[in-house]
Amino acid sequence: MAVRVRAPSRAGGGIPRRCGTCRFYEPSPVGGRGWCTHPVLRGPNLRPLVDGDGLACNRGLYDFWEPAANRGPGRRASFAGPAAFLRLLLIILPAAVVIAAGLYLEWTASSRPVSPARPEPTPVVPTPTPEFYRGWLAVANTGGLGVYVRADPAADARRIRPWPERTRLEALGEEIEAEGRRWVRVRDPAGNVGWVPAEYVEPVGP
Repeated sequence: MAVRVRAPSRAGGGIPRRCGTCRFYEPSPVGGRGWCTHPVLRGPNLRPLVDGDGLACNRGLYDFWEPAANRGPGRRASFAGPAAFLRLLLIILPAAVVIAAGLYLEWTASSRPVSPARPEPTPVVPTPTPEFYRGWLAVANTGGLGVYVRADPAADARRIRPWPERTRLEALGEEIEAEGRRWVRVRDPAGNVGWVPAEYVEPVGP
């Protein structure tokens, strides 16, 4: 390895004589500093970290500086290479993943079908019980056959007892629509409580 006698502070072509302009200088992430890769100075397993503006190989009357072919006057080497690319990738990649995840969630939310709102249930207003189904009723309109008081408001419900026309029944104030006809809840003279069709009774005085 040739040893160069120290020349003036600037080499030919106006390039400052310092580590940052030497071809053996490898920039590091530390601002203004880098590694010296000179085979004599670094040793077998060592790359000393040097100041880019200094000249670490200065030995008084000589040094090991050699100009870098791609560096001009006053130009400091930039940190480049696979390590720099990897660091840049580690910075950009997480941000890209976060942005992509946000866009995906926004897209899935906008494309998801919106279920129609359930209509509010309409409150059921109870039908006022007509005065016809209060007080006293009399069996009527049966053609003389009379009517059965039944256990439930249905034509096939259990028969409690038959009563002839004009029998007085006490209306208990309840009525229901079933099987296409209206039924009235009554109490017969024997004290039985059941249902009769509304068309077979009529109101009478007390």
